[in-house]
Amino acid sequence: MWNPNTEFVDVLEKDKVAFSVIETGKSEAIIEALLDKYASGTKSDRRIFEELTDCSAFPYVRAYDFLFDFPSNGEVYVFYDFRYGRDLFAVNSFADVIKTWMKCSMNSIYIADINFDYLVSVTEEGSILGCGAASDWIEQFYASGNLP
Repeated sequence: MWNPNTEFVDVLEKDKVAFSVIETGKSEAIIEALLDKYASGTKSDRRIFEELTDCSAFPYVRAYDFLFDFPSNGEVYVFYDFRYGRDLFAVNSFADVIKTWMKCSMNSIYIADINFDYLVSVTEEGSILGCGAASDWIEQFYASGNLP
């Protein structure tokens, strides 16, 4: 059965991007910790980005194009809204996630560094929301005047 998680894995494998699927018990704990930090603790199947708190938004169509400038080093966690399951992936780079996601059907995706310094949501509408360090980056990006 199709869902964004299986499509994401198919594209990662096709493009030979290094990734791993985090085991269920560990993935639940990681996602819960991220949501406790950056959201209103939602456990529902709703769109998680609607529950994010203390974040900045970049509401432009195709705002995700600007994410290639996002300063992120190292491995990241990736997951989709819970209505598609609770799979959690570890991918070697933020840029690899964005490149992969852009080849998939547009569904909201969530990306966090392994230290939980930020959480980025790229919505199915093409906007981005950033929490933690990502919120600061979005605010600085706005202030720079580099918008289209």
